Amino acid sequence: PSDPDYKNLKEFGDDLEAEFKVPITIYAAQAYDAMAITLAAINVAKSTQGSKIADAVETLTFSGVQGNYRFSGADHRGLGGKALEMMQWDGTKFVRIS
Repeated sequence: PSDPDYKNLKEFGDDLEAEFKVPITIYAAQAYDAMAITLAAINVAKSTQGSKIADAVETLTFSGVQGNYRFSGADHRGLGGKALEMMQWDGTKFVRIS
């Protein structure tokens, strides 16, 4: 609950489970963000041409399920290093590694 992205993830997970009766997975969140980013880039580019969409993505700042994306020509992931966390299984649950 203290994670800055908790609210978005929880809301997305609750909506996904209510609508499709499936639990949230990283793949669902990634796919949702990818499609929303693609749509935002198409709107910015005012085109569905691949190179124009790619150029538009590099200008986006986007708030998604997994966090706040900021793309550039050098950063196509958009989330930065803070979005990655190392976890370890302790035998009963995953524990965040500091």
